Amino acid sequence: MAKHGRIIHIDDEAGPGRSGSVVERGSACLAVLSPDAQKNRDVREEDMTPRSLLVAGVLTATLFTAVGATASTLVLGGGAAKDCSVAAIDGRSDKTSVLLCTTALETETLSFRDRARTYVNRGVLQMRQRDFPTARADFDAASRIDPDLGEAWVNRGAAYVGEERYSDALGQIDKGLALGVKDPEKAWFNRAMAHEGLGDLKAAYQDYSRAAELDPEWDAPKRELMRFTVKRP
Repeated sequence: MAKHGRIIHIDDEAGPGRSGSVVERGSACLAVLSPDAQKNRDVREEDMTPRSLLVAGVLTATLFTAVGATASTLVLGGGAAKDCSVAAIDGRSDKTSVLLCTTALETETLSFRDRARTYVNRGVLQMRQRDFPTARADFDAASRIDPDLGEAWVNRGAAYVGEERYSDALGQIDKGLALGVKDPEKAWFNRAMAHEGLGDLKAAYQDYSRAAELDPEWDAPKRELMRFTVKRP
């Protein structure tokens, strides 16, 4: 099958863009949505149909065939909350890992920050299960406890990308970036996906570029950029 890309026109002075992140006990986790295996479709400038997106999670998220957004995780101190954060960072999505987070929330004495981060990490695990409404409920709980926790906002945006609610996703991701997150490249990656879902290819290209700039070792945004053909006036 021949490979095809997206054709965009971009001004020379246009700057790069950005993606998502994850949180643990001691830290929280960011999730990243990655596109599925349809990225070599023949797409022209006038074809703005969004690619189907599925959510996958975490720091090591790559463009595996059934993935969507990128998660942001946080690291915590010890006990079940620590095990929950490790599960989120390791990319797990099994029920046992979710139960670790629930055990921490229900039985451990956590500081308000660690409780908020544990909600984020459980939400990341649930987002990997593609249970977006339940994941968002955990991100909402985290924001009620700590409204300034950027990972809760960015991951909520990732969940919206998974639900193809791209406009809602942009507002959440922008808020999270303004608050600050541990892995901003993942927020910019998810932001690029939201822009692409809305048909704004120029903004998507700029945000994928920003993600690649922030983490030069991360291959996911580089692979997305290879789909674009940039034509300057």
